[in-house]
Amino acid sequence: MSSGDEGEGSSPIPSDRHLHLAQPPAPPPSDDSAPGSEDDDDERRDVLQDDGAIEITVKIKAVSLNNSNSRLDRYKQKAHEQTTTQRRKAQHASETSRRHQLRQEAMELSRGMRDSSTQMEENPFAESVVQLYTCDDSVALQILTDIRRRLSAFNSPVSSAIDAGLLRAMTRWLMRFDLGDLQCECLYILGSVAASKIAHTLAVIESGMIPTLISMLESTNRTVRTQACWILGNIAGDAPAHRNVILYLGAAMQFARLMQETTDVHDYRETMWAASSLCRGVPLPDPECVMPMIPHLIKAATSPDSEICSYAAWSLAHLVSSPGSSFIDILLQHGAAKVLVDLLLEGRAGWPALQALGGIALGTAQQQEAMMTDDFWRIIKETAFHSKRMTREAMFVLTNIAEGPKFEELFRQGIVDLLLMPRAEHDDAVYKEMMWIVRHLLNHRVFQYTQLLVKMGCVEFFVPAIFFTDEVSVRLYIESVQSLAHVGWNLTSGSENPYEALVMNTLYKVIQEHLNREQLDERSRGRLEQAKLQLQACFTPPLAAQANILLHGLPHHCEVEG
Repeated sequence: MSSGDEGEGSSPIPSDRHLHLAQPPAPPPSDDSAPGSEDDDDERRDVLQDDGAIEITVKIKAVSLNNSNSRLDRYKQKAHEQTTTQRRKAQHASETSRRHQLRQEAMELSRGMRDSSTQMEENPFAESVVQLYTCDDSVALQILTDIRRRLSAFNSPVSSAIDAGLLRAMTRWLMRFDLGDLQCECLYILGSVAASKIAHTLAVIESGMIPTLISMLESTNRTVRTQACWILGNIAGDAPAHRNVILYLGAAMQFARLMQETTDVHDYRETMWAASSLCRGVPLPDPECVMPMIPHLIKAATSPDSEICSYAAWSLAHLVSSPGSSFIDILLQHGAAKVLVDLLLEGRAGWPALQALGGIALGTAQQQEAMMTDDFWRIIKETAFHSKRMTREAMFVLTNIAEGPKFEELFRQGIVDLLLMPRAEHDDAVYKEMMWIVRHLLNHRVFQYTQLLVKMGCVEFFVPAIFFTDEVSVRLYIESVQSLAHVGWNLTSGSENPYEALVMNTLYKVIQEHLNREQLDERSRGRLEQAKLQLQACFTPPLAAQANILLHGLPHHCEVEG
């Protein structure tokens, strides 16, 4: 095939570069380009017409398609087609987005912001929450009433309501002090949320509603005021951190005003219950935050209503529940000790009153002395030894006194004589409290009082503890003997302890009595063996060996003296 007039002197184009297309005839070439020009060196078009067919021959540039020096070979993705690279990029972006979504869902679940049981289904509160942002007062009242009824049911979906943003949506209506009905419905809903789980209570705190609830304590609407008081008390009772948030926002001042101005008994009870929650928890609250309530708490303890004075006494007991509490001096300055003793004398709020007195007994010598009046000793003796009610609580007060610096008062008041008095039968719980008292007295290691305790029979008093099933009782016995042996070693410079024979002979008699009654089983032998090993560290080896013989049974030729 010839090249035509325009291809003068050129060789034919190879057949593999001819493109045959069955198309309509192409228009003739333009006259603007002269044949044989220099521009045709790079690209030449020949149009040949043969039997109605058009043959278009395209001459590619001088650079071959198979040339290894082309720009495509210099690309990093030369081994991949463009469509493959784009597909991989899109797939990578999709996987990254999915991982980000899963990570966000996991974070929300770990923070308690979503309920896993409702992830796959539509939130039942979503539509109602959206309407609360745009509706008027009457519609909002209907919506909040419906939500309140749904949340007050058993096993209500509180988590779904929180996830739907209900707390934030209610903030607008909670601050409408001119609409008491709307405020009450919001408070009922908050009460259901705060009374469920700690995570839900935390959501109420994080929503920023605590200042609004505190301001509602000044409301003239009794229902609003009482409900806000109940919610704050419920939140404060969940955790010390929640309690501190409420106190730092100035709630104590509002509660003090309520305790001073409230005349209705039911409202007063609600206020005192919430105030006791603000005093409860370890670590103790900040004294400066609680200070406005203390005078009113002590005054409330004298109320003729038994429930009110009980809440007040529990509040005082919570404030002195830790050793070295800074509230002890504050309560004593306001006359709390006399009020608590009067409650015991009147037979009202005895348990919290004894708990409060026991907390004061953990103080210094001056603080203990301020509490120890004649009425105090009289009611303590009567409660601890001549009454069947609250005996253990009274022993708790005496235990704290025995551990403190004013322990000698127990000897002067005749408490030790009553403790070590032989009894045919006793309550195990009360007996353990008595053991603590004697153990603390021996632990002071004062020779004068140690001698007095030995004469009164403290060694025989401790022996029954060996056969108790709990390890605490055995430990109390061993520690008491160690304190006794320590005083004995300080009295003599020789190798013989003056209390050694007394302790071991007493143990010998108890063992012999059980052998004669055939009450020393293998389990009891094990406890005695354990006690014997502990006593070996206190006394000399000869008598310890004697105890070892007694533990495994006496020989037949041995006679037991009376």
